This record gives sequence, structure tokens and C-alpha cells, in this order.
Amino acid sequence: MKIEQIDLKAYGHFTNQRLSLAGDANFHIICGPNEAGKTTLWRAINGALFGIPDRSQDTFLHDSKKLRIGLDLISTSGER
Repeated sequence: MKIEQIDLKAYGHFTNQRLSLAGDANFHIICGPNEAGKTTLWRAINGALFGIPDRSQDTFLHDSKKLRIGLDLISTSGER
């Protein structure tokens, strides 16, 4: 399974941000300066796949009941 797009609608310090990972690459590296949101992005992906914990540390801007993450996934067979 591959992540093609991440929508951080309301998560951590992100609001209505989109990261596209579409294309032929099978490997992506996310880099940026300290406090840019790399770890927040990682927690958002985990939250989207496995559920956001009740006591998330990413509620300082958005209420815990209003955290929103979207993922576009594609399987190895091409199913979306």
C-alpha cells in the first residue's frame, strides 16, 4: 500500500495543508528544519491509519474532537 496524498485539514499546527506523494517513486524522504512539522506529520499518518489517541498532543490549535486527517491510499493492485 502506498500513500499518494495526505490532507492535514486540522491537525497539530496544520490547517488545510496538502502533501502530494503521487508519482512513480516508491520511497519519499520528508525533511525540513526543526519544528517544521515532520513529527506532527508522522503522528497524523499514524492517527489516520490506526486512530487518533484520546489524549493527543496535537490539539493545541484544534479541539481534540475536531482533528481531521485525510489519506489517499493505493494498493499494489492499483485499487484506491
